[in-house]
Amino acid sequence: PMSRAGRVSYSAAGSEGPGSETVDLDFQKKVFNPQEYVAKLFVSFTDTRVREERCKLVDMRDKAAGDLASTVYSNYPKFVNASKEIEGMEGDLLAMRTLLQDVQGVQKQLEELPLNFGQQDATKMMPCDESSQNDP
Repeated sequence: PMSRAGRVSYSAAGSEGPGSETVDLDFQKKVFNPQEYVAKLFVSFTDTRVREERCKLVDMRDKAAGDLASTVYSNYPKFVNASKEIEGMEGDLLAMRTLLQDVQGVQKQLEELPLNFGQQDATKMMPCDESSQNDP
């Protein structure tokens, strides 16, 4: 079990009691010596006991790999949905960018209009004159 200080107590036999070796690991240390760890942990073990411990570790590794695969597979649909949503949002952002560029362009054109733009200038811009419509 892991404590708040980063220390782990490992019992090689898997249970507390006579004949079990407990080694405290401090993962806060900068240096970890695996040979020293193994020597302390398995100092009183027979070859048979070491093989048993190895088998337990292999079983735990395989179980952890299975759990990881199961977690990945169960989260895959969520990942696919999130990817599709992100892709849709990218399209929305590109559309917004285009719209903002259009707004910026219109604003720039409005700023370039002369300040004295008035009624007289507006009539010059009309395509046809009212008097020309009344002429036979």
